[in-house]
Amino acid sequence: MIQQTRHRISVGNDELAAVVATPTTGSPQRMVMMLHGGPGGQKDGPADLYADLAAHLGAAGIASVRFDFRGCGESTGSYRDMTIARQVEDLRAVRSFVDGRHQPTAWALIGESFGATVGLVPRL
Repeated sequence: MIQQTRHRISVGNDELAAVVATPTTGSPQRMVMMLHGGPGGQKDGPADLYADLAAHLGAAGIASVRFDFRGCGESTGSYRDMTIARQVEDLRAVRSFVDGRHQPTAWALIGESFGATVGLVPRL
């Protein structure tokens, strides 16, 4: 069982829409960040893949966070302005937000398509 909370995370002049899923028991020490593909990708699609994965991870005691890059889904901004560097900035903003609230001791990344490319950028 998981508890999901929706957040708005400021980055530059925009806001990212994020969902943090935590197990209902215990303290989440491990966190998985889910990076959707683009263009047109989003944290809640397709077919709720990431929402289902969050539920399975939560059942195993693992927390997760999924978010929409700027210009996608419920986040503000324009996808036209997307660059890898900008998406890495989004990823770092989400990580900083989660670190400040949950203090996970271990992180993992799951990326789909272009999200996987962003996740491979060094020095996160």
